[in-house]
Amino acid sequence: MTQERWKNGASTIRTIGLTYDLAGRMTAANDDGTNARVFGYLYDELSRVDQIKWSVGTTEFNLKSVFDDLSR
Repeated sequence: MTQERWKNGASTIRTIGLTYDLAGRMTAANDDGTNARVFGYLYDELSRVDQIKWSVGTTEFNLKSVFDDLSR
């Protein structure tokens, strides 16, 4: 896991954990700050982001991508 640390001077004010698959695509992001959020990323066979799932507290969201034949 890779971490992104947000700093205020020498103090870390937020840490975000990032997870990648073997193809180098981000598969998860975990924000441990206030109102913690967890994101999951799913990809289709062309490595396009196909679905993003996230939660804020106990509320869950799901965003599904739809592409035409030209990948738009």
